[in-house]
Amino acid sequence: GKIVQLIPHWPDGCDALVDIAIGHKDTWIYPHLVDNYVALNDTTPVLTVDEPITKGEQIWMIVRNADGRETHAITVTATVIGVE
Repeated sequence: GKIVQLIPHWPDGCDALVDIAIGHKDTWIYPHLVDNYVALNDTTPVLTVDEPITKGEQIWMIVRNADGRETHAITVTATVIGVE
């Protein structure tokens, strides 16, 4: 199959203090560079990707919260098509 879309969401108040990375196995998809992260605020970008994935493989997300005062609910929706 393929991962064809990622939709991460940072709620208001994250203020670029909560960063994430999304991938599978040892492949970093967003951002594409290994050991890099993205931190935003009050946004929900829709990302078109074309990343092959095998059946049963896990998609992972790393979340790092540098906001020492608040917790934040960060979500990512991944669209996968095909079964191989």
